[in-house]
Amino acid sequence: MGMLPVQSVPKIDGDIACAVSTKVDGDIACAVSTKVDKGIDSAGHAKKYKGIASAGRPKVDGGVASAVCTQVDGITNSVPAGELDKDHICCRYKFGGRLGEGGFGSVRKGIRLKDGLKVAVKYVRKTKRTTYITTAFHPKPLPLEIALAVMVNREPNCQCIIKLLDWQDDPDHYLIVMERLVPSMDMRTFLKCSGGILREQTAQYIMWQIIYAANFCCNRGIFHRDIKLANLIVNPTTLEIKLIDFGCGDLMKDSGYSTYSGTKPYFPPEYHDRGRYHAKPATVFSLGVLLFGMLHGRFPTAKDLHCLGNNRSVFAVSKECILFLWACLQRHPERRILLEQMLYDDWFVLGFPNGLPYNRNASNQHSHHR
Repeated sequence: MGMLPVQSVPKIDGDIACAVSTKVDGDIACAVSTKVDKGIDSAGHAKKYKGIASAGRPKVDGGVASAVCTQVDGITNSVPAGELDKDHICCRYKFGGRLGEGGFGSVRKGIRLKDGLKVAVKYVRKTKRTTYITTAFHPKPLPLEIALAVMVNREPNCQCIIKLLDWQDDPDHYLIVMERLVPSMDMRTFLKCSGGILREQTAQYIMWQIIYAANFCCNRGIFHRDIKLANLIVNPTTLEIKLIDFGCGDLMKDSGYSTYSGTKPYFPPEYHDRGRYHAKPATVFSLGVLLFGMLHGRFPTAKDLHCLGNNRSVFAVSKECILFLWACLQRHPERRILLEQMLYDDWFVLGFPNGLPYNRNASNQHSHHR
């Protein structure tokens, strides 16, 4: 897969650079899955969320900290080498400071001993709800999160998805080793350093990569189900994006889903209207919520949707952007733009005069959802 063309990278606002020195290790801090609560208004949008950059923040669980100290720090710092299997993952990495923590585990800095590569190590405690699945790519059942990460990282992989480097499945927990990007930060931090909103051109470049990653996941049979600011890592210099955290994910199912494991402001309306939803239309809706938040610093309301539907001039973005948002945020999933069409929408085609990123041919794939 080719790299993004350098000439397509929008100019980055000066204030974004301020976060690089202080938030370089904020990249994987939000890779820990968060518990889902309920409470959506009649329009299908979250209640009591004032700013998109504050949503989805992992809750700190005191029990996690002690578990990590004994299971991770203890293994590497105090357990005699003779008591540890030489093939155990902890013999291949040195663990460092904590990057983030949440209700299900913790993420730490790490270094691969054989070459000094910087990594991020996610520790997850197993519970009665931990799901195992069998895949064609491994002889034994794996925890769902590991299995999904393995599936999405098969060659050829996607540069917009965090790279899985290693993993270990132990009786009461599992470890996932991922690439650690420097410099980088999560999209919440990036948005805050941009003054709470992004310029349309910047949001456009970032969204194309996110949509590309979402399509890639679905093509691999994976429903990420939690694409949000906290699960996106950005290089503030190049604006390259990495999608992280498959902890809320699932396998693609033609029959759809009756439970939701993502973050409530991104829930599709059909989940509340019908008690059931399908992966691709739900992903489209969540991507629309994400884009709206990047451009306006908050989640869309029923009034916002009315304005989008009437192409009102209250939004300081292009007509193509308004139409794209409207196509994503349709209440009825049957009326939304298809996930596969999103990459070739007029908003992107007209926004990239030198050609779409990755040099994809979109000549016969323009969307017609107007």
